[in-house]
Amino acid sequence: MNLAMRSSRPKWPAGLPGFWGMFTVGTATAIIGPSLPLVMMMYNLSWAEVGVIFSAQFAGKLIAILLLSLWNWRQSSRSVTLAGSLLLGGGLLVTGYSPGWFGTLIGVGILGIGHGAVDAGFNEQFVRTYNQGRNGAVAAGKWLNALHLLFGVGALIGPLLVYELSHGHPWKGPFYVTGVFALLIPVLYLITHRFGPTDATSSDRSVPLQAVDIAPPRMFIWMTVLAALVCFMFGGLETALGGWIYTFLTEGADLSGERATFSVSVFWGLLAVGRLVSVWGVGYFGNSKWLRILSILALAALLAGWFAFDRDSATVMALAGLGLSGIFPTMIAWITGYRPHKSARLISVLITGSTLGAVIVPWAVGEMASYQGLEWSYGLLTAMAAVLLGLVVWLNWSANKLQAQQKI
Repeated sequence: MNLAMRSSRPKWPAGLPGFWGMFTVGTATAIIGPSLPLVMMMYNLSWAEVGVIFSAQFAGKLIAILLLSLWNWRQSSRSVTLAGSLLLGGGLLVTGYSPGWFGTLIGVGILGIGHGAVDAGFNEQFVRTYNQGRNGAVAAGKWLNALHLLFGVGALIGPLLVYELSHGHPWKGPFYVTGVFALLIPVLYLITHRFGPTDATSSDRSVPLQAVDIAPPRMFIWMTVLAALVCFMFGGLETALGGWIYTFLTEGADLSGERATFSVSVFWGLLAVGRLVSVWGVGYFGNSKWLRILSILALAALLAGWFAFDRDSATVMALAGLGLSGIFPTMIAWITGYRPHKSARLISVLITGSTLGAVIVPWAVGEMASYQGLEWSYGLLTAMAAVLLGLVVWLNWSANKLQAQQKI
């Protein structure tokens, strides 16, 4: 096959394992919460005891990302993803098979390690495959938002899977089914292996302004720190809002449980829809401007929650999902565009930031709600959204300053 034919090969089939993998990760993440009441009944646990299951999941993910950050795994991203899919599937099956609570925690920890490896591996593969040509970072932003859209779809389907398979039955069924989903990822690799990244000409693979280090090392380190802080805020806000909206609305706004449950679903639904919109938004506005738009929308939605009537607060809180939707995948595309050859380590840093946010912020919200009240905990999230916007603006300013220096 000649070089021209290979470079013209359509790229979308190469993304099929990634789309299925992120759908599986979203499903695996979403089936844990709805299974908690059944787990509590089976093992006679308290809410505090059963909550450790989330710590086991995110601890496993954090271990995977920290290990990857110590290794330049860019050329081995497919192996990382394959190993992660086996760990993800194995962890789900162990969780379902385990006859005891300790074994369940071990299974969830393995699941978390697989989650981290799959997440990092597919993000790196999409950056490497689609960040080509003059507008490579924008193209990568569009494809990464499409990739993370599938996580949202999986998160929507996960609770339905629990309802269908656990209604009146043991809670283990959804873990078995999702474990099989994960083990299908290597099968998709075998089917689509010939559609992997093409060996295009050097001009196709190079990105004129991105193939070399276009930012001074000190400035780029600072930009990476800002990007990691943005991801921390995003991970914290996404996880805390998804977990606490129900309580904010039922205890703080005196809405019915049915209305609050619907709002939680709307939040996750808008998170998925927002990523679909971001495929267009990144292409039209570019990565940096689209990040500002999304950050403004997230802050505006949370601020509106303070002033909305009780009957409207459910709507405006859920709208925060639309604002948060494309922040993480767009940030990956933007920051890796400055150092494509170091994308693996950069992705590890950004996922570490978002994972730490997911671990720390929901806990902080609970602590503040216990000692200061729900209004203060909601205020914490609103303040974080303001800081998120400030960090994005600061990062934009640094990028514009860099661009101005290059023109001199």
